[in-house]
Amino acid sequence: MVVNYSDEEVQKGKKSIFLAGPTARKEEDGSWRLEAIQKLKEYGFDGIVYTPEYSSWKPKESYLDQAEWERSALKEATVIVFWIPRELEKMPAFTTNVEFGYWLSSGKAVYGRPNGAPKTKYLDWLYQKDYHKAPYSTLEETLKEAITLSNSLETIEAFREPIISLVSHKKVPTLTGYETKVEKARAIITTPKNTIFVTEMEDCFLLPGGTCEKEENPNDTIVREVKEELGIKVPLKPLVCVEYYHEGFSKYQGGGVERRLNRVYYYYGKTKTLGEEKLTENEKSHQFQRRECTLEEIYQQLGKKSKNAYKKFADRELFFILEYAKDKGIL
Repeated sequence: MVVNYSDEEVQKGKKSIFLAGPTARKEEDGSWRLEAIQKLKEYGFDGIVYTPEYSSWKPKESYLDQAEWERSALKEATVIVFWIPRELEKMPAFTTNVEFGYWLSSGKAVYGRPNGAPKTKYLDWLYQKDYHKAPYSTLEETLKEAITLSNSLETIEAFREPIISLVSHKKVPTLTGYETKVEKARAIITTPKNTIFVTEMEDCFLLPGGTCEKEENPNDTIVREVKEELGIKVPLKPLVCVEYYHEGFSKYQGGGVERRLNRVYYYYGKTKTLGEEKLTENEKSHQFQRRECTLEEIYQQLGKKSKNAYKKFADRELFFILEYAKDKGIL
């Protein structure tokens, strides 16, 4: 196990756990992270532990440098542990509240707090709402769950940035402030056997759909794409619009760093049969296939490694929307 302190360069390339939570303002108040690091060693964690404290006690030299270090480590972390032993006088944890809200929807958070910790009821509610489980009440339970989650997420490589927002199909702002942006429409189409139709191209599982053409409404996009890929015309209902971004998105294409906003309009519907597909030349060249899968079969595919560097983006998108659909009772 490697401990990576905030006065050191952020290490990358291994599964990792970030220890997020309140930091004591005085050396004599102690650090809960020292206990957490010792327990992670005892439990046999074999990755990187990011701790936003210096390797030896001293005042922070630069607030901005510290914030940049934390942002970089939070993005890199496989799992973020939010352990919040809040004490309003010594460790108010105001910054932790912001980080918790920002990173919760990334799918890589584990949250715990001692019973009786003040001002945590809203955090409890958010965690239960998004993760369908109660917060952990001991540091030991929290860390053990973090190790379990880090092992399950290590191969997916899908959780490097949080989802920005879920918005109504009818109230979507104009795309601005991004180097590149793309709008897509995809559909969760199920069968009476509780299976889901997905498409596969070069190891990537995707929901039927694609990119909106110039001046094309997403409602028209999804009808066109489902007809092309599945050969059917099926009634579809709007589910949600998801916005998220990637920094360095073009690296998988061999280009430079850019910031890309993705906006995806999701729909859902049912069908019993498929029709004849009508593929584009691009789809044919990328070995396009249609599949009928159970949820378990899709999740198994998400955990597989691939030479296709785009897979981590596709995996992340698919994992998130399937979990959301399960939460809404659609799956």
